Amino acid sequence: MKKSLSLILVLTMLLALCVCLSSCRVDTEVKDVGEYMDFGAKYTYKYENDSLASGAQSGSQSETKITFVFHKNGTGEYRYYYKHRYKDYDDIEAPPFSVESYTTEFEWRVASNGAVYLFETKTTYNDEDTRTDPSDTALTSKPIYFADEFMVHQLGDAGTSRYYIKEGSKLEKTLDEVEK
Repeated sequence: MKKSLSLILVLTMLLALCVCLSSCRVDTEVKDVGEYMDFGAKYTYKYENDSLASGAQSGSQSETKITFVFHKNGTGEYRYYYKHRYKDYDDIEAPPFSVESYTTEFEWRVASNGAVYLFETKTTYNDEDTRTDPSDTALTSKPIYFADEFMVHQLGDAGTSRYYIKEGSKLEKTLDEVEK
């Protein structure tokens, strides 16, 4: 009787231990990035600022458009356009616009957690780029994450992110309506 009771007690404890350990399992399954990434689609970030529009004595005007295109073969393009000027109180009129405009080709790879990392292969500066030393690009080593209608690119070390909306998506149409 003692042996039977001991065996039942040990089996009960083993069963309880198995239940506890199985409930502690962490779900590490990551969906394939291909389920979200739309190859050949344009993922675009746009921003405009015009603090001089109201006739202010100082301020800036800028226009930013950044586009990512990913190809199924593990390559892609990053198209960067930034037009800006700053007027100081001492300026009689606003100086001409300065333009940064280039295309960076890259290889992309997916990490085990679903993050996409980019590796720059070639940068071509467009004719409209007005910088005297266009040696730096904004393509960073921070990861990119995809969702159905957008992607998120982390910037810098401060934890800020930029959202790129897939062109032609329902989300883009909704955001366009909000801007009107």
